[in-house]
Amino acid sequence: MKFYINTLVLLLFSGALAGQCLQLQNCPSATVAQCDLTANNAGLWNEPYWQTPGFGLHDMPEGPVDLCFSATDPCTGANIDIQYRLFLDLDHNGTKETVVNSAAPPPPGTVWYDSLGTGGSWRNFDSRPVAAGDKYNFAVELSGTGASRSACFRWNTTNDPGTFVFPELPYGTHSIRWIVENGLGETDSCEYQFEVKDCKKPTVVCNSNLAVNIMPTSQITLWASDFVQILDDNATPASLIVLAIRKAGTGTGFPVDSAGNPQHSVTFDCDELGNQFIELWAKDLAGNTEYCETSVNVQDNTGICAASSVNFNIELCADTWCTNTPV
Repeated sequence: MKFYINTLVLLLFSGALAGQCLQLQNCPSATVAQCDLTANNAGLWNEPYWQTPGFGLHDMPEGPVDLCFSATDPCTGANIDIQYRLFLDLDHNGTKETVVNSAAPPPPGTVWYDSLGTGGSWRNFDSRPVAAGDKYNFAVELSGTGASRSACFRWNTTNDPGTFVFPELPYGTHSIRWIVENGLGETDSCEYQFEVKDCKKPTVVCNSNLAVNIMPTSQITLWASDFVQILDDNATPASLIVLAIRKAGTGTGFPVDSAGNPQHSVTFDCDELGNQFIELWAKDLAGNTEYCETSVNVQDNTGICAASSVNFNIELCADTWCTNTPV
């Protein structure tokens, strides 16, 4: 009887501890930013069924994601296992329609798109021209032992499962749920959102040593495109990068007109002959901006300004009334 009572007390005490022992660490309360500074990878998320609104392309821009999580069990010493559920918004409509379960991951290089919806279909995210065993898998990289462990969301390959790389996910707001379990059946979880976004400024290089001639209107209008030498971005196609221009020193930030639209041109007149400095600005679809500064030599080779500055003296004769007031 004494052995039975002691055993029962031990089980009850152990059960109470187990219910309180899992301690979750680094569980963010706010959306975690994942900034992309890399060039778009044409081998990933590039199929006819993928599309990003505003880009007009089937190659969704993506960025590396580094998400990790830790948990401990200081009471029981039981082995901890950590897995994740990844919830993806791949159609960019604000709703996460696709889930990836690290405990039962999809086949290499694929996701079950719309797995949280009414249908679903297998879609490739890894279109690199490599062997099937070298396609990326959704994986979890565990470190630590026993009752104190950490886990990171990673990719690996079937041929090299011990080598982990940062996953590259499409731009947008997604979420991850970390699930912790110890050997006594106790579970706990941590879920938070993360946003993959473009943080790299576009590249813009100005033409230099430009020279223009005043028009017969005594003015010359120049466009932002007149000054572009190099225009590039890691994610936004060059054709979708927005240009704007202003005379140097006449404002700050991306140049806009009185209606808030990009200012596409500047005009010089006869009072602005010689070297005039301008700022050429570029803005990508993520709103990142960059500018370069250059000069243009405004000339009057045809004498338009000289002719317009001639003074004409005109003599007027007027008769007067008998009161000597002019007629």
